[in-house]
Amino acid sequence: MKKSVQCFLLVASVLSFALYSITASANTTVESVLIKGNGAEPGSIDPQKVEGVPGSTIVLDLFEGLTIEGPNGDILPGVAESWTVSNDHLVYTFKLRQKAKWSNGKPVTAADFVYGMRRAEDPKTASTYAYLLYPIKNAKKINEGKLPLEDLAIKALDDYTLQITLNAPTPYFLAVLSQPLRAMEC
Repeated sequence: MKKSVQCFLLVASVLSFALYSITASANTTVESVLIKGNGAEPGSIDPQKVEGVPGSTIVLDLFEGLTIEGPNGDILPGVAESWTVSNDHLVYTFKLRQKAKWSNGKPVTAADFVYGMRRAEDPKTASTYAYLLYPIKNAKKINEGKLPLEDLAIKALDDYTLQITLNAPTPYFLAVLSQPLRAMEC
């Protein structure tokens, strides 16, 4: 009897494992779906208006900044595949990835970043985080309504080259650009 119980348990274990393996492979598909809990409902997912963790989490999942923050806090290329900084640390020139696309398949261009940063500084947008772009020449005065949007020192030199001029050297500027909600096209 004891031998029968052991044999039964062994067969049941083997069958359980076999059934589990079959079920696991049957559920595997070519296309995968990510399901992610977000907690509270976001107030906005507009990159220039988002506030709080729920909205920021979604925006960070949807958009990529010019740079990204690596796992160790180091700054890595994001939409910008490379950049150069002038000797006086005032002019940043970014080369964008030509394969970066919007969800509709259109290319992400330097003009998109010009539009997004101008929109962030536009007083009509009322962006809570507009001040994070104040290192950019004229950003604060534009946000205060004292200068036109066109005076923001950001230029699309061509479709995939973006140039930003700062007021003064700002060592953390590349980190600011890793946040899509601060420096993303919209």
